[in-house]
Amino acid sequence: RQVAGQAAGPSPASVIPTPTSTQVNNLNNANTAVRNLTASHGQLTGAVLNTKAAFDALMSVLGAKVIIDRLVDYQKMELTLNAVSRSAYESASNMSFLQGITKQLGLEIITTGNGYAKLLASLEGSAFSLGDAKDIFGGMSVAMRALHLSSTDSSRAFTALTQIMSKNQLQAEELKGQLGDVLPGAVSMMAKVLNISTEALLRMMKQGEITGAKLREALIGFVTAYVERYSPSLLNSLGGLQASFARLQNQFTEAVVYMGRN
Repeated sequence: RQVAGQAAGPSPASVIPTPTSTQVNNLNNANTAVRNLTASHGQLTGAVLNTKAAFDALMSVLGAKVIIDRLVDYQKMELTLNAVSRSAYESASNMSFLQGITKQLGLEIITTGNGYAKLLASLEGSAFSLGDAKDIFGGMSVAMRALHLSSTDSSRAFTALTQIMSKNQLQAEELKGQLGDVLPGAVSMMAKVLNISTEALLRMMKQGEITGAKLREALIGFVTAYVERYSPSLLNSLGGLQASFARLQNQFTEAVVYMGRN
């Protein structure tokens, strides 16, 4: 999905900083640190309901509609993720990535999976690769968990990122009007990443100057900055009520999917 013939980065004269490889490495290192951190944190205790008797008992308490709706929602997410993947191997890789990040960070898998699928769909014709999408999605997930954002706010943020990548252009509507509503200091953070004033940033967005390779570097730098700023407080968030409840939801989903396929 990388644009054919695309330059590796903007010209030295550009106002956008050019150490793309450094930015990507920083983001990769941050994501690796998060994986190492959460691996030792431990997961919510309790057995997954994986027997016919347990499933029947759950059905009698919650009712068939709740169970069926959960299974249908998961299957829709799974089919969408398959549809935006270019091969069976890539589909399996995307699902493995999704399962890993939701388990590590305590994120509800269906909502998170739908957001990830939309982000992948936005790659077509953009300057972003599949690896970029995983780094951006993973990095922002870390920041959102550390900030204790709700599922609704997280969904809004990922919708904005998807629109930015799909349009292949940074505009104030998404940065200021959507990301700015849920991420503290989004506009000033982007300006800092680009090493320009907020006034210059707003002017560049209005004139449509941040596109293509410039946009890729800007967005990767933006995500990296949030990871570096908020990941130190991640450990407390991983043990919080939101993360624990999301893991419980995922255990329920896992049980429903398991019994629905057996």
